[in-house]
Amino acid sequence: MFHRSPRQRTRPILIVIALCFAMLGIGPAPAHAANTVPPPDPALRSCVQNELQAHNISTELTDENLELLPSISCSATRDGTIANLAGLENLANADRVSLPATTVSNLTALTTLPKLTTLSLASTTLTDGSTLGQLTQLTSLHLDAPQLGNVDFLSELSHLRGLRLKVAATASMAPIAQLTDLATLYLTVKTPQLPELTLPLRLRMLGVEGTSLTTLNALPSADQVTTLVLDQTRNLVDLGGLERLSGLTSLYIGEGRFRDLHPLTALTSLTTLRANNGVVDDLSGLADLTQLTTLELANNDIGDLTPLAELINLRHIALSDNRISDVTALARVATDATVQLSGNRLRDLSPLPDGATVYALNQAALKAPAATVGVPFDLGLRAVDGTGLCPNYLQSTQCDAGRVSYPESGTYTGTAVSADGNFRVAVSQYAGPDRPFEATLRPEVAGAPLVGRVLSSSYPAWIPYPDTGSFRWYSGGKAIAGSLGAGRSYRLRTFDVGTRVHVCYTASRDGFITTTACSAPTLAIHSADIYATARPTIKRKRDGRLGVVLEGRFNANRWDPGVVFHYQWYRNGKRVRHYKGTTERGPVSIGFLTRRDVGARYKLRVKATKPGCRPVVVYSKTFRVKKSTLR
Repeated sequence: MFHRSPRQRTRPILIVIALCFAMLGIGPAPAHAANTVPPPDPALRSCVQNELQAHNISTELTDENLELLPSISCSATRDGTIANLAGLENLANADRVSLPATTVSNLTALTTLPKLTTLSLASTTLTDGSTLGQLTQLTSLHLDAPQLGNVDFLSELSHLRGLRLKVAATASMAPIAQLTDLATLYLTVKTPQLPELTLPLRLRMLGVEGTSLTTLNALPSADQVTTLVLDQTRNLVDLGGLERLSGLTSLYIGEGRFRDLHPLTALTSLTTLRANNGVVDDLSGLADLTQLTTLELANNDIGDLTPLAELINLRHIALSDNRISDVTALARVATDATVQLSGNRLRDLSPLPDGATVYALNQAALKAPAATVGVPFDLGLRAVDGTGLCPNYLQSTQCDAGRVSYPESGTYTGTAVSADGNFRVAVSQYAGPDRPFEATLRPEVAGAPLVGRVLSSSYPAWIPYPDTGSFRWYSGGKAIAGSLGAGRSYRLRTFDVGTRVHVCYTASRDGFITTTACSAPTLAIHSADIYATARPTIKRKRDGRLGVVLEGRFNANRWDPGVVFHYQWYRNGKRVRHYKGTTERGPVSIGFLTRRDVGARYKLRVKATKPGCRPVVVYSKTFRVKKSTLR
């Protein structure tokens, strides 16, 4: 007999119970399913998933996962440009949202984030920002919307403490005055002047950015502002207007075209000034700012530090890349000050306090006045502690406490470096007088003294070997134009005929007297002969048009190259008119012959010429015309 197990006996009971519930319309509670809510915008979806991963949350887009996100910060390069914010409403616990690249105009999704306090939004298409007025819980807003012409919604954001705006130039900034809790304001300006602005009483930091900004005259009076940042103001030519911010303690200027700092005279509470990368050349406006502890004016055009003489509280000084040559005015700065002076024209750092940390690398090279061999010369190079610096010349010298003695004439180059390595100056100095070369030989000229031939000079061996040397050729005692620097060879020309040619070699070497030595003159130059010659020949030739003609041939290959032939035909000893000319190779013809020419005697005269050579005249053999010649 088959017996069921207890589990097997319960199965029918469970089935019956289930059928009963089904008949009554009552079913078992379904399992909790994930509520998938992917944002339709692919860039936003990518951003959300990347943020989930960054917070170590599952990247599955469920309500539970999205509610765990405390913030979201998208990236244009990582995620792309967002065009739709739908789906953002599921980030119920996000208090910070950063959307740096969007084309959205509908911001409704942001109003569903009850904990949102910090928003950074950039949209190239947003023209209506009224929805932002519903985000009354915001404490920080960064809005980059160049098409937005109205920011009245700001008056609804009464809890804002930080605001950064980049909107259309036509937008009125009046609503900013109603932000009573605002402590930080940063504006991007697109016009040469600041917009009309009333600053809240609790504002402490004001920032202005704008490449078009040229003046600050429209700055409102606001002694509550303690920090001013001027960024990307490369066209700012005047600091006038800063005196209205009399409570400033920190001033940061990124760049500008202003030259003097006189408008800062009234800012007596200023402790920090940074204005690098400009054209400042006048520091007189800083003379009374005795509260300054930090001064950064690197990469300007400053040469005179005298106005800084009374600024004894300075502890951080950055004046690199200017044209400063004297630091006496900094003698009274704090003993523990850090002073950056690289890229100037300094030689003596001893006026600075011994305890100061000084960086003065890459000073302009020192080209010292000429020294005398054997006489010590003080280069004037001093470290902060007053130690004289000696250059590490390649040549052997004697140096004691910055006083150099040179053993022989010449130019010495090297680098002087302080013991701590923070002060470095390249040095160049000449010591004289020059001394003569120990041995000089005259150059020698080789080559035939014939026009067209090339003369060449030897390279004279001098002791010591010259650094530079040049040759110059002379004809009849006069320098030949264009021959200086032409080299060791010279081709004789027609105008040299009858003269004697010589060459002079001029050599120089550092520390030695520049010296010239000349060769002995050549023999008188004369024209060359045309050595290779050949008599022309006359041949009978039948021409289809003219009948029988006589053809004179020169055999040019047997002559010197470059020869020109001037020919003349003769008949019975007399020149034949119109049968003459010039050719380089030939042949030349005369004809056509008739019965009247029978018995005539023809001859061809050739005068061969070549530049620089005497002409040569040769004749062909006489050609007698016979009856058979005409056949």
